[in-house]
Amino acid sequence: EERDIFAANMEYEKAAEKQKLINAINHVTSDNNMQFSSSLSEDVFAYSVDKGYISIVGLLYREGKLLNRHLLLQPLYDDENETFSSYLIQYYQSNPLPKQLLLPNIESLSSLKELFDCKVLFPIKGDKKKLIDLAIENSKINLKQKFDIISKDRNSFENAVNQLADLLDW
Repeated sequence: EERDIFAANMEYEKAAEKQKLINAINHVTSDNNMQFSSSLSEDVFAYSVDKGYISIVGLLYREGKLLNRHLLLQPLYDDENETFSSYLIQYYQSNPLPKQLLLPNIESLSSLKELFDCKVLFPIKGDKKKLIDLAIENSKINLKQKFDIISKDRNSFENAVNQLADLLDW
């Protein structure tokens, strides 16, 4: 509705932004292609790092359906695997453990098996690996969106400074 109003008022950039938002919401809320017959509760966590930031995504599945999603985006101050491990430990101090915890197959994360009172898996193939890949892709999208926002803010700031400079020259 807002998109149509912007378009009618010839504010095409704002209309395009609203359309992007609509597309993103549709993508996130649409049924994913992966359907699982698992009756277990499974949490899938993964991360990606770019430009000094870490994005951690948790996908919480119950009875084969995506129940919830957790996102964390923050500057990376330490080793990425230590930051990821620390986040998981803190997360499960205040949230219930699933029957299975799926994590990326990274050697330094194997110590997490002993910390959690659930089955911790590091899948390398099959449907569970696809879930890890999905979480990684979500974390990359989260980072890209953050950098897109920063870039737009920077461009808006530069445009405002240029306009102000033009006004002051008059």
